[in-house]
Amino acid sequence: MQIRIGFLLLVCLCANAKGQQEIAYPYKTCFESAGKQYKISPGFLASVASVESSLNPRAVSSSDAVGLMQIKWPLTAAELGISSRDQLFDPCLNIHAGA
Repeated sequence: MQIRIGFLLLVCLCANAKGQQEIAYPYKTCFESAGKQYKISPGFLASVASVESSLNPRAVSSSDAVGLMQIKWPLTAAELGISSRDQLFDPCLNIHAGA
């Protein structure tokens, strides 16, 4: 757990450092959209997805956490208004849910 938190902090610091070149990553527009809507760094959101699912939108954990941001099905998803487990495989929806 401490390694994950350290990794997230390192990635966020690098992503936000002045003078850094822009980092390319999958689903960039989705991370940017969610970041803007929820006022969260897109780099931070991408870091969370990287740690949680290795940026695999089809990832499913043994505890039935689903997608890029590993949203728990059904409890957390239901709290977010997501009515179908299949919806969680949509990368943008999953990123917004995680944000």
